Amino acid sequence: MGNKYSDQPVETGTNTPAVARPTHKAEGLSEREQKAIRISWKKISSELKINGRDFFVKFFEFYPVYIDYFPAFRGKSIEDLCRSRLVQAHGISVMYSFTTLVENLNDPGFFNKFMVRNMRAHEGRGVALQQYEEIFDVLILFLEEKLGARFDEFTRAANERTWEHFARNGRREHRATD
Repeated sequence: MGNKYSDQPVETGTNTPAVARPTHKAEGLSEREQKAIRISWKKISSELKINGRDFFVKFFEFYPVYIDYFPAFRGKSIEDLCRSRLVQAHGISVMYSFTTLVENLNDPGFFNKFMVRNMRAHEGRGVALQQYEEIFDVLILFLEEKLGARFDEFTRAANERTWEHFARNGRREHRATD
């Protein structure tokens, strides 16, 4: 087992995986964690149209109340949403945003500014931090479902930390610029 400050294993008599040392303060992600996130995301981003739609359908299954945030989706069943080109289009847009973030994990300044810009773009539609947190929770479940065994504990933990950081820093940066 490693400790949170070193990539080197520490003998403890357990089979707990080593925790990699952070590479930069803002993200707290090691190179290994960033690589795991990028590898897992590569599979998702290779099929943006399908995965964008599937992600939003999953989100609406967990949070059907948010269907009404989209005037064109109001009153639609999950089955209707599965066939909707608008769901597909918005899903692709969101997948591109996630891809942009994954590609910029090593640039905390860009990462944080992107979050603030995204949050501001959605304010007028009633989307608040709570909805971002919920979407990230569903994203973890979605990745687990789509990636299966490739979404191991290490990759899951790295993704959870990344998306939690995204929401937390978005909130902090947003307040600082108000």
